[in-house]
Amino acid sequence: MTVKETIGKRIKEERTRLNLSQEDLAQKIGWKEHVKISSIERGERDIKAWELSKIASVLKIDMNKLMGDLSSCEASLPFVFWRRKPKRHEEIQAEFLKKSEDYSLVERLLKVEKKERKLPHEDLNVNSANDADVYRMAASVRDQLGLGKFPAKSLAQILEDIYGVKFIIEDLDDGGSAATSISSSLGPCILLNCNEVPWRQHFSIAHELFHLITWNECLFQILHENSLLHEKNERLAESFAAGLLLPEENVRDEIAKLLAGTTSINYVEIISLSRQFEVSALALIYRMANLQIISWSKAKEINVDPEFIRLNTLANQSRKRGLLLSDRFLRLSYQAYATGKISRAKFAKMLGVPLIDLGSVLEERGLVEDIESCEIEISNS
Repeated sequence: MTVKETIGKRIKEERTRLNLSQEDLAQKIGWKEHVKISSIERGERDIKAWELSKIASVLKIDMNKLMGDLSSCEASLPFVFWRRKPKRHEEIQAEFLKKSEDYSLVERLLKVEKKERKLPHEDLNVNSANDADVYRMAASVRDQLGLGKFPAKSLAQILEDIYGVKFIIEDLDDGGSAATSISSSLGPCILLNCNEVPWRQHFSIAHELFHLITWNECLFQILHENSLLHEKNERLAESFAAGLLLPEENVRDEIAKLLAGTTSINYVEIISLSRQFEVSALALIYRMANLQIISWSKAKEINVDPEFIRLNTLANQSRKRGLLLSDRFLRLSYQAYATGKISRAKFAKMLGVPLIDLGSVLEERGLVEDIESCEIEISNS
C-alpha cells in the first residue's frame, strides 16, 4: 500500500468513526465539493501538508496518526464509557480523547512526574450490589482520598493534583452527560459537561469516580447490551456519589447544629446547608430521606413545593458557573507555552480558542500572553 493509499484509508476510517459523510467533511474543511475527499480516500490524489493538517483538525486526531500504522493506531484508541450519549457522541468522544492526548503531551514536555498514588480499585458485582454496599465503598474511598468533612470542596483538586485524573470539559449540548476513560497511555480521564452548574459538576465527578474505581471493560460491554443492568449500575453510581459528597456523620452533625433544641428546620437552612456541602438542595433532601432524617414522602413533597422551588431558584442564581476548563491543564499548558515548549498556535488550539482571541482569553484568567524572560537563580545553600 502506497503512502497516499495509507493516508486515504486512515482518513476514511476516521471520517466513518465520526459518522461524517464525504460531503460533511468537505464542508467542515471549507471545500465546495466532496470530489477531493473522494479522490484522497481512494489514494489517487496527492495531499498537501496544510490540507492534511486541516483534515486532522476536523477529524479530532493528530496529523501524525493519519500517516502512521493503521492497525496500531486503531488498537491504541482508549475505551470510553458514557453515562448517557449525546447525539454528537462520536465527534465529542474524539475531541475528548484528543484533548486528553494534549494534556498528556503537556505533562511529558514539562517532565511532570507520574503520580505515585493510584486510585483505589473495587471489584463490583452489579447483580448483587446494593446501596449499602456502595455507601460503605464511598466512605472507604473518601477516607483513602482524604476528602475531609465537605468532600466536594476538594474532590476535583485532589483527583487532579494527587491522582493524576485529567478533566476535559466540553459542551455536551443536547443533554448528554459525563463520560470516563482509563488507559495505560492517557491514565484516568473524566469528561464533564460545561453546561452543568457547579454542584451538578461535583456530583458528576463523584459519579464518574465510581466508574473509575470499579473500572472493568468486560462489564461495560455487558452493560452496553443489557439496559436494565446498565440502569442499575448508574443508580449505584448515583448512590456512591451521594455517599461520597454527603457523609452520613457530617450530615447528621450539621442537621443537629441547625436543630439546636428545636424539632424542625426551614427551607432557607436546607438550601444554606446544601451550599456548605456544595451540592444541590435536592441532593441534600434526598440524602436526608435516605438517612431517615425525613421521610421519602416528605422529600417528594418538598421537591414540588412552590415556595421551596422559588427560594432554591433565587439562591442558585447567585452561584457561579461550573468549570469551563481544568485549572491544572490551563496551568501546565500555559507553562509549556511560556517556556517555549509549545507554539502560540498549538496553545490556542489546546485551549479551543481562535488564535486572535488568545490574548483576551488569557487576560480573563489573569495570565499574560507576552512573557519576558525573568529567570531566577536558585542557590544550593
